Amino acid sequence: MKNRLYASVVIMVVALGAISIAAPASADPPALEDRIMALEAQVAALQDQVNALPPALYSKNESFSYPVGQSSNTLLCNSGDKATGGGYRLHSSVHGIDVLENNQTLSLSGWLLLINNTAGSATSAEIFVVCRDDAP
Repeated sequence: MKNRLYASVVIMVVALGAISIAAPASADPPALEDRIMALEAQVAALQDQVNALPPALYSKNESFSYPVGQSSNTLLCNSGDKATGGGYRLHSSVHGIDVLENNQTLSLSGWLLLINNTAGSATSAEIFVVCRDDAP
């Protein structure tokens, strides 16, 4: 996302700079070089501003069923994005539900919830994941 924004900014600056750089053949070459250097400095400053932008975050949630026994479900971020946080909410307050894992996947691409259900019947839980938009 930042790369697309940066590319747009560079194209705009270069296009605007090209218009302002155009000068008659009698223009002073050192003055043109100074203008080009000033535009390069502006592009560098804009790149710093783009790099300072916070990453785009979004969240997802989905309910999953957990039968009796040990089972897991994973809620994935969009392709290429990374999970920065997450969690779960049980839909019932039944005894016999043990959360064994509640964390990012090993690839950091989503959130994993592993439950051992000894309650005698299926239960459900909602998984939440906060993702960072790393798409180019």
